[in-house]
Amino acid sequence: MDLSDLRTWLRKVIGNPSTGDVPDTDLTERLNEAQREIAMRYKLYTTRKLCTFDTTGEEARYALPADCYAVLRLRDNTNNLRLKRVGDNAYSRRSDETSGKPTEYTRHRNWVVLMPPPDDAYEMEMYYTLLPVDMVDSSDEPVIPEAWHKGMARLARALHFDDVGDFPKATAAMAAYNRWLQTMPTEIEQEIEHSDSGVEVSSLRDSGNAGPA
Repeated sequence: MDLSDLRTWLRKVIGNPSTGDVPDTDLTERLNEAQREIAMRYKLYTTRKLCTFDTTGEEARYALPADCYAVLRLRDNTNNLRLKRVGDNAYSRRSDETSGKPTEYTRHRNWVVLMPPPDDAYEMEMYYTLLPVDMVDSSDEPVIPEAWHKGMARLARALHFDDVGDFPKATAAMAAYNRWLQTMPTEIEQEIEHSDSGVEVSSLRDSGNAGPA
């Protein structure tokens, strides 16, 4: 489903208001808000990405990708080592240490800090949850899987009623969305379940997406 299809469905389930009463831009905003919430909360392959970057000797700080919401894993491919995430206190205690092979990292706003600061050029691999780009054009499609599109529209319905102050309808719509959620294991959870039972899920194994953190 593209944005046009989703707006049409959403307009219908909120009572078919005219575009004068509820402009398409309002519906688009609610759908984008719903997509962001789903993308940030649930384990979906299409909302996770891998990227790599090279370190520079003595440089500890590196910018995150513009679409990064949460860093799930940071790995030093050169030295075959997964870095441990630590908090601000650990970073403060180690901020003056000499350079070496990084073993830990911490995140600050839109960058990560490697500890100790790298003493050479190493290839780092980052696995992260992305923040979806908003849909704008009618032909734009959600980044979340198609199986979640109607659920996204159901959440958008609840958000619409909440936005206009119709709280009884917002409560009922959110309850309907939550009932729908109970039927939807995520792709990653589903793959793990089948893997544990010895069943191969070829459609996921062959998708070319990175596995769970």
